[in-house]
Amino acid sequence: MSNSNKSLTFTKYFIVMTFIIASLSALFTISDFFSKPISNNLLNLSNKGLYYFLAYAIQMLIILTILILAYQLVLNINIKDYFNTINYDKLLLIAILTIIYGVLNLLKKYLNITPEYRSLLDTTVDTNQLLFLLSLVILTSLSIYEESKKIKEENDLTI
Repeated sequence: MSNSNKSLTFTKYFIVMTFIIASLSALFTISDFFSKPISNNLLNLSNKGLYYFLAYAIQMLIILTILILAYQLVLNINIKDYFNTINYDKLLLIAILTIIYGVLNLLKKYLNITPEYRSLLDTTVDTNQLLFLLSLVILTSLSIYEESKKIKEENDLTI
């Protein structure tokens, strides 16, 4: 088994495990949040905690979507389906979702909310998972680049 196949296999299993961990973490965090008295007045539109909670929920959905897209990308690359416009679209969507995630993190910083909301709906671990996942997606993208380089060399030789 070549190094790139080992890397793709590792990436595939890592993404599955991260998806499970991120899903469970989000569910436990949200259930813990709703078990606290601070969540009682959450639906009041003047409560900035509502917006903080919505940003947290959107960020969790973004992470899960990125994980699904990354898994599909790895599967396509694993079956040597490199030059597919769907792969390009997935990489583009991952990039856009990552930018949205970062913007939400910045916006959350400007909400003057109580520290209790910040501690209950902390996204530090999720942000670190996202950064690690992005590095794996970039490494996976290198497989596409390597294959395109080989094909270009073959085409140059045939001309």
